Amino acid sequence: MRYLVCCVTILLGLVSSIVYADDTNQPMTELETCLEPGMLLVPGGSKASSEQMLQAQQDVNASIGATKAYLACLLINEKTIGDALTYEQKKTSIMSYNLAVARMERLVDSYNQQLKVYQQSNNE
Repeated sequence: MRYLVCCVTILLGLVSSIVYADDTNQPMTELETCLEPGMLLVPGGSKASSEQMLQAQQDVNASIGATKAYLACLLINEKTIGDALTYEQKKTSIMSYNLAVARMERLVDSYNQQLKVYQQSNNE
């Protein structure tokens, strides 16, 4: 289970590698529908099996990927609207972006905390 320790702790660094523009550089004619990923529950480390913790790690990684796609979508939409972006649209976009980043950080923190509990419970 030791290999799990480093895998999620570096995930916060991935936030800085979020794509900030449409990679195709093609003009978009309509706004994309940005779907925010759902909440993820992390198993309690004191009672979780190694399989559950490994699955949780995979789920956290998938959630981070989905959140990165959501954040990129928000930024693409903002870029697509361009100068026509109203104050309220900008405010909503910024709030949505910041909430998604905070949610992702809390998820990673929660997983890391439960991983430590798991390791202590299993003397790893």
